[in-house]
Amino acid sequence: MIKFKWADPGFAGLKLYEAMTTELNDNWRYDNTTAWKPALATLVAFMFALYILAYPPKYRKLSIAMLAVPVTYAFFHQNELSINSSVNDTYGRFLYIWFANMSYEVTILEFKPQIVHENDGRRNRLREAYKVLFARAHPETGNVYPPKKFKHTYSKKEFLLRHAWKAVYLFFLQCAWSIFTEHYIVLSKAVWGPDKAIFFRRLPESLDTNELWDRFDLTVYWCVINMWMYESYHSMFAVLFVGLGLDDPRDWSMSLFGPISEAWSVRRYWGKHWHDYIYHSFSGHTKIVTRHWLGMKRGLARRLIENTMVFAVSGIMHSAVRYAQNPNGGDHWVISFWYIGQMVPVIIEGIAQEYWAKLKKGMGIKDTKWLVRCEKMFGYAWVIGFNMWSVAKYVHTRNDWADKVSKRKEREIRTACETCIDDYIY
Repeated sequence: MIKFKWADPGFAGLKLYEAMTTELNDNWRYDNTTAWKPALATLVAFMFALYILAYPPKYRKLSIAMLAVPVTYAFFHQNELSINSSVNDTYGRFLYIWFANMSYEVTILEFKPQIVHENDGRRNRLREAYKVLFARAHPETGNVYPPKKFKHTYSKKEFLLRHAWKAVYLFFLQCAWSIFTEHYIVLSKAVWGPDKAIFFRRLPESLDTNELWDRFDLTVYWCVINMWMYESYHSMFAVLFVGLGLDDPRDWSMSLFGPISEAWSVRRYWGKHWHDYIYHSFSGHTKIVTRHWLGMKRGLARRLIENTMVFAVSGIMHSAVRYAQNPNGGDHWVISFWYIGQMVPVIIEGIAQEYWAKLKKGMGIKDTKWLVRCEKMFGYAWVIGFNMWSVAKYVHTRNDWADKVSKRKEREIRTACETCIDDYIY
C-alpha cells in the first residue's frame, strides 16, 4: 500500500534548494586536478574534426581512425569531467553520438566545403566546416537541422529568453519530482529483488500497489525526467552558442524532442517523439552493411534488419558508457538487451495494425474522428504499459546483475583475507 505524506513546506523548500545546489556534487570520483584531461582531449578532437572537414584528407577513413584517439581517451575519462554524475553521463553519450556523426559526414557523405576557388581563404573553409561540426544541415540527404516542423521566427532576444527560462523551469521540475517521490510518497514495503523484474508470471502478486507505483515512477523518470534533463541541456547550449554569436537563432530549434502526443505506438515513440540525433549517422552506417556489403534488396526484411541494427548499436554504445563509468559493475550489457528488445513491440504493432486495417476494411468500418481518437487512446495505453513493463524489467535485472557481481567480489575478498590469516597463523 502506498500513502501520501504531507511534508512541511519549509522542509520541502529546503530539500528542493539542496537538490538544485549542493546535491549536484554527487560524483565522488571528481578531482579538479584531472578534470582538464577529458576537456582537453575533447577540444583536440573538435579542432582536428574541424580541420579534416575544412580540408578533406585523401584517406578519409584513416582520418576518422585518428579522430577516434582523443575521443576514446575523453570517453574513458568521462567521470573526471565534472562534479555531477548526470553531466558526465550525458557527456559520454554526446561523445559517441558526435563521433558517429563525424564518421558519417567524412566517410559516407564525404563532406566537402562549398568553395568557389581552390585557394579560397581559410576563414571560408572553416565557416563551411563549422556548419556540419555539430550535425548541421544536409538538404540533399534530408538531414536538415532543425527539422522543418521545429522552425521558428523568434528574434535573438526572444530566442535567448525563451531558452533560458526553459532551462531553468525544466531543471526545477526535475528536482521537484525527486523531492515529491522521496518525501511525499511512502511505500509500505521496499520494491527490490530479481523477482520484481517479472510481472506476468507473478500475477496477481505483481499487482501490488507498491510495485505498480515503482513501475510508474521508473517510467516517469526514464521517459519524462530524462526528457526534461536533455531538453534543459539543449536550451543551455542554445543560449551559449547563440549568445556568443557562434550560431544564429534559426540554427537551433525550440525543442529537442517531438510532441509526446505523437507517441501512440512504440515505433512512433522512438521515431516521432524521442530525439533523433543518432538516426542519420547510425542508419547511414547500417545501410552500408545491408545495402552495399550484403546487397539486400528493398523490402520488409531489410527494413527490420536495419532498424534492429540501429537499436543494437545504440544499446552497445549505452553499454560502453556504463562500462566506462564502472568497468567492474557487471551490469553494463543489460541495457544492450533492452534496446534490442525494443524491436519486439515494433513488430507486434506492425502485425496488429495490418490485421486491424484488414478487419476494418472487411467490415466496412470507416476511420471517423472518434474511432481515430479511440485508436490513439489505446495506443497511448499500450506505450505506457509496455514502458512500465520493460523499464522496470531493465532496472531490476541490472540491479540483480550488479548485486551478484558485488557479492562474488565480497566472497573473493573474504576468502583472500581468511587465506592470509591462516598463512600468518601457521
